[in-house]
Amino acid sequence: MAAEASTIARRTADGFKAALGDREHSVLAWPWDHIATRVAWLAAREGPPAAPAVGERLTAIATAYAALHRDQLASVLDVWGQVTTGLAGPGAPATDLATLGERAHALFLAGAASA
Repeated sequence: MAAEASTIARRTADGFKAALGDREHSVLAWPWDHIATRVAWLAAREGPPAAPAVGERLTAIATAYAALHRDQLASVLDVWGQVTTGLAGPGAPATDLATLGERAHALFLAGAASA
């Protein structure tokens, strides 16, 4: 998982570097985008993916990334905080990313329960 976490960290760094080099034509990709893409690619190579296996791999890679590359993750979260605060407009209170994440998770669970 350390090698997978390093792949995610490298792709995240490459994405930020590219975004700084061409600000008009770049879209930032967050580490979780790379994690999801990597897990989907690995699952596709191994055959039909089973939901528990995909979930376990997502958790393992995300945990390793967060533990081994916490400085990069902290920087990413800081940038995300700045972006979300900028979207709210001048004078708006700072975005609480933990609350935002909890709301997104609750909406996901509600959608999964109704499916």
